Amino acid sequence: MMLKRSGLGYAELRNALRQAYRNSRKWRRCRDIHRRLLEACVQFAKNGSRIINEMVLARLHVALRELRITNLRTRIIVEGEIKASEMQTQLMKQNVFNWVPQLRKWLKDEGYRFWLGTMQISSETYQGLTYPG
Repeated sequence: MMLKRSGLGYAELRNALRQAYRNSRKWRRCRDIHRRLLEACVQFAKNGSRIINEMVLARLHVALRELRITNLRTRIIVEGEIKASEMQTQLMKQNVFNWVPQLRKWLKDEGYRFWLGTMQISSETYQGLTYPG
């Protein structure tokens, strides 16, 4: 699910709601406000509109995370944004942007953030593996 630019449409929200219904134990344990928010967003988007309000998207993302409804693309994007903000904070403290101004543009580029997220998830995946040797 793409969370920022294009918002969320009916098909994505409907699939998330179906996935939540399938796992009924998670659905029953989830906060009532998150369940109602997801159902309301599906009904709103049913008319062909998209959810683009950032505040609603943020709350919807929390609800989907509580229900553990995420796909790989969403996880990659979130991990990439976290890593980019960490890098930006560290590089500002070290004054790296003064001598490499292009780096600031790279950290804002969506493709670069996606790549950072991919690297983060792949490093998490292989971190627990032990190699014979």
